[in-house]
Amino acid sequence: MLSPDMWFFRQLGVDSRLPQDVLSALKREGRVERWGHGATIHHEPGELDLYVILGGEVLLNDGSSGRQTRLVRGDIFGESATARTVQAERAQRSAASLIAFDETTLCAVSHDVFREHAREHLGNFETSLGTLGKRKRVLVPVLPLICTTPASRLARVLLHLAETEGLIDNDCAKLPTAVKPAQLGRLTGLDKGRVSLLLAHFLAEGLLVENSSGALLPSLEKLRTLAVHHP
Repeated sequence: MLSPDMWFFRQLGVDSRLPQDVLSALKREGRVERWGHGATIHHEPGELDLYVILGGEVLLNDGSSGRQTRLVRGDIFGESATARTVQAERAQRSAASLIAFDETTLCAVSHDVFREHAREHLGNFETSLGTLGKRKRVLVPVLPLICTTPASRLARVLLHLAETEGLIDNDCAKLPTAVKPAQLGRLTGLDKGRVSLLLAHFLAEGLLVENSSGALLPSLEKLRTLAVHHP
């Protein structure tokens, strides 16, 4: 069983982004696990391994929200570093479960090993922002988003957009266009539904303000804190 403090990347395509010799090195320095259809994938809380799906699929059932996410070949997942420090406080909370769908093969490696071998090959997520006829290609580096919780990752992406596409005034930033859940999903490796829930939370907390001319980030400092220290 997993702590609720976990992260995952959908549509990352690690198996196609990484050369075969890099995948072989990950298998050699990590461990390969094989799970039958319907098996619960066991993972001790506090073991900060990163899992690469080499074959089959994994169903993530989020015990805290009831949401289910399907992860496929090339996706990665793991427990966030903050989970270990707050685990005792959350012992009574519903844990997430990971279920193998079909015959599933995983490669478990440490975060450091993954970063060492994959650093040069992960590249960017990309999407286009703007209205019809005035669209702009936007790239977000993947590596800084690895091993982050969904809220932390969304904060990092918004900060990146503020720095590269926005107009910054002291601690505020204005994005030239509204950013939709589908676009943010492509930039964060999250599904559209989860991004929508996160955006609603950001709006309620005053981290994001939407208007007809774009989006306002009222406090970059609060976003930076969330990006680094999401519990």
